[in-house]
Amino acid sequence: KEKNKLVGSFFIDPFRRLSKDSGEFMVPIIHGRKKVSDCDSSQNHHDVTPIVAIALNLRTPTWDDSPVLLQFNDVISIFHEFGHCLQHIMTNVELGLFSGAHCIEEDASELVSQFMEYWLIKGPLLHKMSKHYKTGEKLPSDIIKRLQKKHQSIKCNELLHRLFLGELETQLNASFDPNGEESIIAFQNKYANLFCPTHQIPPKGYIDPLIQLFQSNADGKCTMQYRYLFSDVMSADAYSAFEDKMMNVDENHDCNFNSELKEIGLKFRKSFLEAGGSMSTKDAFVLFRGGHTNTDALLKFYGLN
Repeated sequence: KEKNKLVGSFFIDPFRRLSKDSGEFMVPIIHGRKKVSDCDSSQNHHDVTPIVAIALNLRTPTWDDSPVLLQFNDVISIFHEFGHCLQHIMTNVELGLFSGAHCIEEDASELVSQFMEYWLIKGPLLHKMSKHYKTGEKLPSDIIKRLQKKHQSIKCNELLHRLFLGELETQLNASFDPNGEESIIAFQNKYANLFCPTHQIPPKGYIDPLIQLFQSNADGKCTMQYRYLFSDVMSADAYSAFEDKMMNVDENHDCNFNSELKEIGLKFRKSFLEAGGSMSTKDAFVLFRGGHTNTDALLKFYGLN
């Protein structure tokens, strides 16, 4: 709610079940935001607000009164899916076709969800929200740093793998000759050797990367890996706007969320959450950051120059 007025609603199905898909996702139920006339009077109107559903894959508690203990990856998944959720329930677009994530460019579809992850892996939020379920003790700073380092390492390997798949998909469509002397497996391994660390190079005869590309292309999702890569460039740049304004982060990860930071948050909401597909992502980014995106923030996160 905002000022006692309903902004949007969500249903959540958090736990894994045998009959449930193991994936984690968000689906909109009611799209857009509009005023609807009552049936008995054209003078009386009521607001129709967005509704979404979120499905997670959390481990079910052993007993009904047992606490639900979350691993770090569980919390990241929750923040990721709530990024998609916010994009739909904060929309200010009446026409459902252009609300939320509808009609936004494919390579911007993960911008908000990946932006939400940065609050856990870079900012002070993890310390503020975490605690031991029995003692209430906050997560120690050294553990937080180790978690963030581990996640950074995972993201770096993920970056290399996506660069490999992205280039492989591009070159399959641009330069591979199915009638030529080079087999498609040799073609795959050529780009794996270029991008992947030694321990991640696909073994001979391993065709899962090719299957992944062919399946996403068959589903109409071309340049699937590029979508995540460019979304991450934009999300890192967007988060850096907040990071630059965070003040007085002490050793206990306490941060003074000043009025300037709140103003940036409102600007992010107007640019990316409210506008939906009614504005191009390029224009939304310029509105928020005052210029076009660059890779500096992402490379800094990965520890690259």
